[in-house]
Amino acid sequence: MTKRDILKFLERKQNEKKNAIYAEYVALRKQLLQNAYSTLGLPTLVGKVQPLLAEACRLWDEWEKEHENLDYITFHHSYYTLTGLVNSYTTSEDATFNKIVEEDISVEPVEVKNAYADYKIQRDCVNNTFHTVISTVQEMKNAKQAAIYLKELGFDLSEMNNPAEQVQTALMVPVDTRFLFVEAAA
Repeated sequence: MTKRDILKFLERKQNEKKNAIYAEYVALRKQLLQNAYSTLGLPTLVGKVQPLLAEACRLWDEWEKEHENLDYITFHHSYYTLTGLVNSYTTSEDATFNKIVEEDISVEPVEVKNAYADYKIQRDCVNNTFHTVISTVQEMKNAKQAAIYLKELGFDLSEMNNPAEQVQTALMVPVDTRFLFVEAAA
């Protein structure tokens, strides 16, 4: 185990920790938004609106089929036409709800803003703490000292001692070498 191995290990652990706190934030945000949507009565409203939009699309489609053979009328089919826009709200059971909360309104309760602020603070603390640990390891004379320091902090270095379980890098990925070199003519 070298200091370089230890530094790569620390970078990996830092990314794991940042990913974990981000996943926690995303789950909390989703829960907080669902609570806000329920408080606003949005699911109930959407349950009433979506069937009406689907019915409007059905009526338009029927009328279009009745008149599609007339040579003096051309129907335009794109996302930006009335039917294109309305159909985008009815393509699935949750389409109207998803379109409304993604495009038509912004719901940002104080709890969501606070959760994001907490996430940013945690992320910054992780970055700062790992920066301190990495800087300390870089200043140490050798990998043995660094390993002792990390063990004292509570890191489990056992994965570094077992090369069979190390994370693969791009250099370690097996490739078919037939596609790498030009074969000499025989």
